[in-house]
Amino acid sequence: MRANQQPREFELKFTGSAADLAAMKMAAEAQTSGQTPWRTDDLRATYFDTPDHRLFGKGVVLRVRRSGDSSVQTVKVNSGAGGAALNRIEWEQDMDGLEPDLSILPRDARRALGTILPGELIPAVTVQVTREKAVIVRENAFGPDLEIEVAIDRGSVHAAGKSMCLSECELELLGGEPMAFFQMAVEVLGGTQARLSRTSKPAKGFALFNGSKPKAVKAPKFLLKNDQTVSGALMEIFGVCIANIVDNEAAALDGTDIEGVHQIRVSIRKMRSILTILNQWVDRERIDWLRVDLKWLHTVMGAARDWDVFITETLAGVEGYGIDKEGIEALRDLAEARRKKAYRLVRDTIESNRYGQMILRLTAFFETEGWLSRPIASQHPLIGPFRDSAGVILSRLYGKLLKEGKNLAGMEMEKRHDARIRLKKLRYAIDFLQNIYPSSQTKSFLANLEKLQDQFGYLNDVAQTGRMIGELFENAGGQTRDDAQLYTAAGLIVGWHAQRLHGTEPYFLECWDAFVKTPPFWPVMEKSGITP
Repeated sequence: MRANQQPREFELKFTGSAADLAAMKMAAEAQTSGQTPWRTDDLRATYFDTPDHRLFGKGVVLRVRRSGDSSVQTVKVNSGAGGAALNRIEWEQDMDGLEPDLSILPRDARRALGTILPGELIPAVTVQVTREKAVIVRENAFGPDLEIEVAIDRGSVHAAGKSMCLSECELELLGGEPMAFFQMAVEVLGGTQARLSRTSKPAKGFALFNGSKPKAVKAPKFLLKNDQTVSGALMEIFGVCIANIVDNEAAALDGTDIEGVHQIRVSIRKMRSILTILNQWVDRERIDWLRVDLKWLHTVMGAARDWDVFITETLAGVEGYGIDKEGIEALRDLAEARRKKAYRLVRDTIESNRYGQMILRLTAFFETEGWLSRPIASQHPLIGPFRDSAGVILSRLYGKLLKEGKNLAGMEMEKRHDARIRLKKLRYAIDFLQNIYPSSQTKSFLANLEKLQDQFGYLNDVAQTGRMIGELFENAGGQTRDDAQLYTAAGLIVGWHAQRLHGTEPYFLECWDAFVKTPPFWPVMEKSGITP
């Protein structure tokens, strides 16, 4: 037995083309001054599970891998840590034969598997790869040498009578500083189009059983612990958001499930919001690159999301209200063409080197707490409990919203948009911080906040409708120039939403008044100058 404890496996896994892997291998070799000895093995791994895939469903893997005349049994469990790096707990035992032997498992590994009935385990997924492996050592005169294991796998995954090709490069930190590890990873990735992946080999195999299109993954709700530090909360928020972006790449690339792009944008907005919320405590030079990259990716995904909403909500919402169906269908055809173009941009972006480098740098930022200056003062707010800063943060955002929304009744659409942005920032902050306070205190405030946000959201939808219909007719040429039916339908849709917005104006102002009159659930800071 080589491990009877719970060693933490920490690694980065990239997927890419054969050319990408060849380039990454050369880049890895270039990290050392001498020749790099590579070992090549033909590996065959069988993943066992119950007929209902119970183990895979709870994030547990039972594998028997054969290399030459030896076999190794492995149990892996997801650690629950976020981010794009792989964070897993694993147990390994040398063994004879090709069938799993649960009797030799450590107690914790056996507990992770749960109840397994006799004869219940069956082969579910088989993976065959040729693996090239080497250990790269970079000397460090000022600390421990950096030692990284590089493994390049080329092969195939088989399950349910189907198969798929496999092309991966894994980097595992064996020794040295984490930041040096990520720096080398950036250099190894180089100018390739490989990108980080959180999808394991067995997960690819189990996906073959149903053959369905990739599905969007919704990020778990973030709940701040009462004694959590600001930096600890950032770790959790960024970990969840980065993982969610990577997990939704497949759905965004496929385009069938429109929630894929939406979930990526939500995670980007959350990270941008928390950086804005903590702006006064984070060194600007540490995050300027991140602000630029997050804004870039959010903008790229924005066009696809806008056309998704326009087609599935804006056009669908007016059907059956007397607007010519043929005119709506003609608009839908134009919108579908724009949506296809937007999704091509999404695919080109995710498959680009800039995107791959961004996710890798974002992962390094998260894993090494890159927002912290070193050394950092013992009294710095970032390493203090979030509850000590929550009132200051919420008071500042709340005060700015009240100021922006003053005289809302006579405000034009553009200014109301500014108030909507302030409201969204307050909402994200409350989502992060509300768990610090008893739910009995937050319930009323949140209820009125949500009603108001819905009204502001519809205001934005109407503004977007006019803008996007305008885009439909840009560069349309003769296709629409003389099509009176199309223009009539477009005018009716804009008018329908404008009239509906006008009809909801009294309720909108009522929601604002109710929100302003609701006492904040946190201790309002006197210096904030808030006067509801």
